[in-house]
Amino acid sequence: MRARIAVFAAFGIATTLYSTRARAVDESAIFDTKKHNYESPQNFAFELRMGPYIPDIDTDPALGSTQPWHKVFGNPYQSVLGNTARLLVAAELDWQVLKIPHFGNLGPGISFGYTSMSAPARRQDNGQASAEDTSLDVYPMYAVAVMRFDLLDRDLHIPLVPYAKAGMGLAFWRASNDVGTSSADGVEGKGHTFGYHVAGGISLDLNAFDRLAARGFDEAMGVNHTYIYGEFMYMALNGIGQTDALRVGSSTWVAGLSFDF
Repeated sequence: MRARIAVFAAFGIATTLYSTRARAVDESAIFDTKKHNYESPQNFAFELRMGPYIPDIDTDPALGSTQPWHKVFGNPYQSVLGNTARLLVAAELDWQVLKIPHFGNLGPGISFGYTSMSAPARRQDNGQASAEDTSLDVYPMYAVAVMRFDLLDRDLHIPLVPYAKAGMGLAFWRASNDVGTSSADGVEGKGHTFGYHVAGGISLDLNAFDRLAARGFDEAMGVNHTYIYGEFMYMALNGIGQTDALRVGSSTWVAGLSFDF
C-alpha cells in the first residue's frame, strides 16, 4: 500500500514539474516572438521633402514668340524673376500594394507640392524695377509607380533602400502682381501644364541606429520604418497634348523624411 502511494506521489510530482517547465517554455517563446517580430502590418509610405526649384520656362524655344501666355510675362523668366532657386515643399503618399520577397515592393504614389517666386516688376518703358512686385506660384503634382528595393535592408541588414519612380506630372500655375492675377490683352496669367515625372533616390533606414526606439514607435504609432533620403527628380512639364503650354517643370535634388506604416 505504501509503495503504491509513493509511486502515485512521484508521478504527481513529475507531472507537475513537467507542466510547469512546459508553461515556462511557452511563455519564453511568446516573449521572444514579441521581442523579435514586433512589426505592425506595412502597406503605405508617406514622404515629406524640400529642395531648390527653378522652372524650365526659359528652355522653351518659342519663348520669344507671340504665344498668348508670353504677353502676360513680357520677358524671359530669368530677366523677370532672376536665376535664384526657390524652395519647393512637397508631400507624397505611396501604396505598397505588391510585395516581392527578397526584392522590394511596388505600388502607386501621388504627390502634391508648392513653390513660389517673386521680384520687383520691370517697367516696360525702361526695364527698370518698379515699386510693384510680380510673382509666379507653381503647384506641381504627379502620379507615379514606385519601386523600392528593400532587400539590402531586410535580408542583408544594410540600412539602405534604393528606389525609382516614373509616371505623369501636372502643375497648376499663376502669375500675379500686387493687384491680383496678371493679364494682358484679355489673357489671364494662370493655367496648367501636363508632362511626365521620373525620379530616383536612396533612403537610409534610421531603425538601424536605435532599434528600441523604432520598436516603441511602431507599437505606439504603427510606423515600421523611418528614413531620411535624397532624391533626384525630373519633372518634364512641357505640355503633353497641349499647345502654348508654360514650361514650369524642373530637374532638381530634394531631401526629406519618409515613414513606412
